Amino acid sequence: MDFEMSELGVKLTPAYVDAVGLDEKIELAEQVLNELDALEVDAHTEKYAKAKRAEVNKFIKALSAERIAKEKIVLGNWEETKTKIKDLEKRSKATSDGLKDGLNKLEEDRKNNKREMVNAEITKLAEQFNIEPDLIAFDERWLNASYSWVAMQDEIAGQAEKIVSDRERMAMQIELLEGHAEKLDVEPSGYIGMLTNGIEMSVVRAQMKTDARARELRLEAQKEREAQQAKEHAERMEKAQKVGNKMVDVDSGEVIEPMKPTATNYLFKLSMTPTQYEQMKANFKKWGIYVNDKQV
Repeated sequence: MDFEMSELGVKLTPAYVDAVGLDEKIELAEQVLNELDALEVDAHTEKYAKAKRAEVNKFIKALSAERIAKEKIVLGNWEETKTKIKDLEKRSKATSDGLKDGLNKLEEDRKNNKREMVNAEITKLAEQFNIEPDLIAFDERWLNASYSWVAMQDEIAGQAEKIVSDRERMAMQIELLEGHAEKLDVEPSGYIGMLTNGIEMSVVRAQMKTDARARELRLEAQKEREAQQAKEHAERMEKAQKVGNKMVDVDSGEVIEPMKPTATNYLFKLSMTPTQYEQMKANFKKWGIYVNDKQV
């Protein structure tokens, strides 16, 4: 039987409508639908299942159209005929849905299998480029049956090449930044962090220069304050009068204490790695503190 809906022959009487051959059509349709219900959808039957599902869907539409058309023109015992046709529509729809579920499951399995193959290819290419596989952005289009495997490989390799290129560029920029930091006598780690977080090299270098100049200005201001304090103290000492072993301001009667040295020595016994020690020295240097390397 060709699974198509042919026009029903309708026998008209004043009080009764009989759809000629409907029961036979239903019986033949049931046979085909039962066969399709039992069909196991796999890679071998996929093409056949798709074609048959298309036929069933076409049959459902034709059946519904025929029922509606006859309902408009027929008087008489149409309810029974309509019920039979609607039941066949539902029955056919169930078969179509079953085929659809099988085809969807087959497509899902195919995509899952291909996902494993693509991930294996990503891992292989990542090892060749010496990068982490999870850095490769997975494109869901690669799972489509029509997507070229070679094109997918080229795209993965293109991503890997860019990652390697970006890493090499970053390493070169860090090396340049460390050299610039050494010239400015600043600790580079914080500026390297700015660079790795996506801030442009020119912006980072400008910040380094600004920070180095700010440190110089602070030190200069500190020296000026200390020099002014020393000058004022010397002038007071010149005008002071010695009373016993004390120098006294003749105007205020205040005892003028000797000026404390501007540099204060501290002795620390530390336990740290060489890297930690160099970091500490660099930080102290920013604050104008000299660190003696003498070990105790």
